Amino acid sequence: MKACLRLGAALGLLLACACSDTSCGGCAGKLTGPFPAQPRVYDGAQLRLNPSALQYVSQNLPVILESLLEDGLNFNLPTSNTSILGVNLTICQTPCPLHVDLLDSALTLVSPDRVNLSAHINVSGTITIDSALGHCGFPLNIRNKLINALVVLMADNATGFFTFDVADMTITLESREYDIQCPAVYDWLLELLKDYITGVLNSQIGPRINQEVDKLVSEQTCLPCDFYLSGCPSPSFCSGGFCQSGGRCLVKPQGLAGRVQLGELLASVAPGNTAWIDLLITPGQAQPVGTQPFVRAEGLDLRVIGGSYSDRAACVPEPDPSEIPPVGAAPTLNFGAVIPGRGDPYMLGVAIADKYLDHLIYQVWRSGFLCLTIDSYGLDLLSSQTLSLILPSVADLSEGANLPVRLEMHPLHPPNIQVGRGSFRPDGSVDEPILYVFLPGLRLDFWMKLHGRWLLLLSIAQDLEVRLALQFTPDNRVIPILDENSVVVTNPQLIRYELLAEEPARIQEAIPRLLAIALPQLSGALDEIAIPDLQGFVLQVLSLQGDAKRSGTNYYDFMSIYANLSFSPPPPPPPAGPAELLWWDGQKAHFAVAPGEEIQVRADRGFWSPFRTGPVAEFALPVDQGRHHLQARARKIGDYRTLDVTGQGWVLDGALHRVTPLRSDPEPAGELQKVLSEEPQGAGCAHQPPGGLLWLPALLLLRRRGQAR
Repeated sequence: MKACLRLGAALGLLLACACSDTSCGGCAGKLTGPFPAQPRVYDGAQLRLNPSALQYVSQNLPVILESLLEDGLNFNLPTSNTSILGVNLTICQTPCPLHVDLLDSALTLVSPDRVNLSAHINVSGTITIDSALGHCGFPLNIRNKLINALVVLMADNATGFFTFDVADMTITLESREYDIQCPAVYDWLLELLKDYITGVLNSQIGPRINQEVDKLVSEQTCLPCDFYLSGCPSPSFCSGGFCQSGGRCLVKPQGLAGRVQLGELLASVAPGNTAWIDLLITPGQAQPVGTQPFVRAEGLDLRVIGGSYSDRAACVPEPDPSEIPPVGAAPTLNFGAVIPGRGDPYMLGVAIADKYLDHLIYQVWRSGFLCLTIDSYGLDLLSSQTLSLILPSVADLSEGANLPVRLEMHPLHPPNIQVGRGSFRPDGSVDEPILYVFLPGLRLDFWMKLHGRWLLLLSIAQDLEVRLALQFTPDNRVIPILDENSVVVTNPQLIRYELLAEEPARIQEAIPRLLAIALPQLSGALDEIAIPDLQGFVLQVLSLQGDAKRSGTNYYDFMSIYANLSFSPPPPPPPAGPAELLWWDGQKAHFAVAPGEEIQVRADRGFWSPFRTGPVAEFALPVDQGRHHLQARARKIGDYRTLDVTGQGWVLDGALHRVTPLRSDPEPAGELQKVLSEEPQGAGCAHQPPGGLLWLPALLLLRRRGQAR
């Protein structure tokens, strides 16, 4: 029965949209206990479902529910016993399987917190009746039956977490809707008493329906006893698998509440990193529903509580109190009917507050994750030979050998993030980035292993500003975009350089090229991030932009994504043609670009460049001696769905000025490593840094799967 009776509860889950079940893709472990009251950012993100989205849900609810309900719209009626005129009857002593087809549905929203569901269904199956007079079974075929459900959206008083309840669902059988077909010896009696039998069926079906719905709602909203490592929070106790207190279950966070081992995600290149962070990212709000209603302007508003915490790692200095970003309530964005600045309608809007991003990156910094140590054993492109191409005296120190090198990154002050406009020019170049990442006081230490000992070659510090643009692949992966103007270095300082023969001014001039060695390692943590489906819906991204510009600045309070929804991906348009490399002169690569198309490139699996149009597109690619991997891919101008995700690849030999095409395979990691490993005197094996780390927590706001394992 429960599959059919999930209609109301499943609607509640659809309204939650961001998170619903018990897995988060393996990204987090359990918390010891509830996430503390502080630090939290309320309204860290906001989600808006416009009336057009709800209309789409209503129109497609039959298909949606069939996908969401694992065992389909099939159930068995429970056994019930009654007595009529001294004759004991058992209804459904043998299974009474029923099947339900949902014909249509309509959603009606009532401010501030209610959603009415009305639907018509067909019910078909078999009813059995057993008595001392014998056994009979007759078909039940009910057509176009009206059912109603009321979903009540709530913010838990104790935690502020989003939850919901489904009020009594109503479905009433009528005697005229079915015929009893039993042996003649007592068929007449049952027909005579049909109204009574119908009342018995209704008295059994109604309570069972609501019992099943209550059970399903509890499974989705109540805190399981094993949710936290320490069990149920005091003074609650475990009963029936859920934590109970005061006669009701505690509300569980519908999103992510768990510990992420950040350091494990860098194990291939920085195995000594032990950073961790506790995360709480869940629908909820600090204000009562009367102040922050769920139902507004015929649409639905959901808010997200964002919290993160980590102990301060030994490699991280104690910050000045003025450097710690504030927590508490973030500003709120009043979503309208159209995309700001564009005027286009949309179904779904998600706005991530700059205040939450600052809080998140501060705790990531505090965890020690940014204290990276990378050496030649994890990345063979990092070696004394590479450094000597930038600082020639390194070759004298290494006596001409290609020795292992270690790079240590020390972020001396908390980073911060500002949200930009997120716009591009008609030629595909970045107009204004979507994110400005500021890394003040970033110290880089370069070590070289000589005669079995590590020697400090160079220690430099600078303030770093990374201007990051974001675009999308056809399967809704977010691509970080940087070009030659995206990294700005200010306040460079030489701390240690005694072993080098170069003059201080020459070393300072080399800092951008030295950063070019370090930044690709961060690009591994900023690799393409998939925006997952929302409860089975596929996003069609319309815009990624800054919203709510701050007066007197170029920064915004929100990074917003606007999208339409579909239940299956639309047929992809024909992809753009292959990119054609015309020539490379050691400093720039020139590509032929077909009319109506644009291309982007990246070197050594670093950041992708902005797109550029033709007929000839020029990219600055000053690479050092040795072998380097160049990738390029094309798309129709401005249409992310047409991106040729496979692209093309070449090996650039800086010493021989030779270009060797690679076979056109998606992400030919194995082929690339085989080619690069042929470099003589390599000091280690190449490993691709793991992807998705820095942006994973923020994008988890969009995840459809929640709670820690």
